[in-house]
Amino acid sequence: MIQDDELNKQKRYYNILVGWINIHHREKTIEQYFIEKGLKSIAIYGMAELGELLYDELFDTEIKIKYVIDKCRARVYAEVPVFSPEDELEEVDAIIITAVHYYDEICETLVKKIDCPMISLDSVIHSLNY
Repeated sequence: MIQDDELNKQKRYYNILVGWINIHHREKTIEQYFIEKGLKSIAIYGMAELGELLYDELFDTEIKIKYVIDKCRARVYAEVPVFSPEDELEEVDAIIITAVHYYDEICETLVKKIDCPMISLDSVIHSLNY
C-alpha cells in the first residue's frame, strides 16, 4: 500500500512537470493564471522542488509572494518571510499548495488559520493547459 501511495505521488509530480513544460512551449506563464484570477499577493506552501520552481518563476513578476510556508522552515531559504504551518499567517489573496499529494490535509490545517482560497499547483497547471 505504501508503495502504491509513493508511486501515485511520483506520477502526480511527473504530470505537473510535464504540464509546466507544455505551458512554456505554448508561450504561456504561470503568472498569467494569477493575473486572470485577480490574485496579486500569494503565499507558497511547500518549498521542496515544486515550491522552489514556483517561487523562482514568480519572484520578479507582478505577483507578490508575501511569504512561504513549510513544515521544515529551518531548511528553507527565501527572500521573503518563511513560516511554519503553526505560525500566524498574514492575509494574502491565495495560498498555492505545491505539496499537491497532501492538499486535503494541508487545507484542513490552514482553513482554521486564514480565510483565503487554497489552490493546488496541479490545478493551476491543468487550467493553463486547457
